[in-house]
Amino acid sequence: MKTLFTALVFFALGLTLGWVSSPYIDTLSSETLSSVTLSSVTTSSHREQMSLQSEFTTQTSLPIAPSCRSENTPPLSVDQTCNNDTAPPSINFEDNLNRLIDRQEVHGTLTILRTMEIDLNKVENRFILQAINNNLYELLERKSGTSLNQWITELLADGYDYSALHSINAKYNLNQGNTVAAMNALFLAKHHSITADEVQKVQTEIEQLVLNVMDRDKEKSHGVSEQSALELLQFVMEKQPENPLFGIEMATLHADLGDIEAAIETLNLIPYHEQFQNQIVSLKTKWLNELNLSQITTTEMTATAIPLKHLNQHYIVTIVINQEQTFDLLIDTGATTSSLSKEAIEDLKHADIIENKVGSTRINTANGPTVVDYYQVKLFAIGQYVVEDFHLLEVELNDEEEFDGLLGMNFLSLFEFELDQINQQLFLTPVH
Repeated sequence: MKTLFTALVFFALGLTLGWVSSPYIDTLSSETLSSVTLSSVTTSSHREQMSLQSEFTTQTSLPIAPSCRSENTPPLSVDQTCNNDTAPPSINFEDNLNRLIDRQEVHGTLTILRTMEIDLNKVENRFILQAINNNLYELLERKSGTSLNQWITELLADGYDYSALHSINAKYNLNQGNTVAAMNALFLAKHHSITADEVQKVQTEIEQLVLNVMDRDKEKSHGVSEQSALELLQFVMEKQPENPLFGIEMATLHADLGDIEAAIETLNLIPYHEQFQNQIVSLKTKWLNELNLSQITTTEMTATAIPLKHLNQHYIVTIVINQEQTFDLLIDTGATTSSLSKEAIEDLKHADIIENKVGSTRINTANGPTVVDYYQVKLFAIGQYVVEDFHLLEVELNDEEEFDGLLGMNFLSLFEFELDQINQQLFLTPVH
């Protein structure tokens, strides 16, 4: 009986406590349910966001960095790490970019680089530049001209102005048969080269291209005309007027075209260069001979002795200009072109034998290279031998000199000549 009574007491107490605490239990249950519902909604929304981000990444190949900060927290520093386990994983940027390049999606690739402001000059981004260059070389190898041209055009338009790109552009233009555009690209490649070795490498390519074009012109190869060779030489001489190689090739082309005077004038403009000087003198002597041989007027083709004057181990010969004026010239086989002193030139001007100068040229003197004027006389004679339309340089001579100028190879090369020092005579035999 006692046990039953105790059970009834506890039952009644439980009912009383339940009635008293029921409002609090209902509130707690409502809050718990709301929390669970909100968590479910939040998780659903986050998954949807991840899906959208994944879709954007697939379309644009942009890497999605995990976010582990709220709107009010400052950005992470370089050394900080994000430990948000629920953030979406990042996409491999390098793989995605390589896929775009492999698919030849030029515009898409450059849009990403532009949007993300990626500096290809930075070491950490060099893999991108290498991937692009490898692709360009592969397109060049496969002769995929359309795709290659698109890459080059858009890269240059976006400001990617570096040496390797211009070198590739040069090869592309050369394959298209546009040698001047190819040469211009090579000069740009040289301009943007960084090291001395790179500069020398591109310079060698420039000179080799000129030589290749000239060889093909001489062989009359298909695709190279004399006009295109001339245009290329004019272009490179504007870029590097001091380069003796280009001057020699231009002079040679003039000679091949039959313009010997232009060939000689071009050689006269080449600055002194020890490596090429012997070649220049040899060519000039050859062409002067060709130019003036037909201008010799004489009835005698046998050797003729011309009297000389002896002066300090040198010899002086008297020449006649236009059958009016005589001058004493020192024989100098080392002089390419004959010359007169300024005073002698003034005498010819006063006599109305010459008027204005024909032009100017650079010569080499004991004091170094210098620029001098040159003139043309109608008749230049030694003994019975007369040369028409003969060129003479105007040079500075000391007042103490006992001669009026120098007799050079533009006259002597027209003859087989011999100095008889004992009898002080110059023997001249015209070259047939």
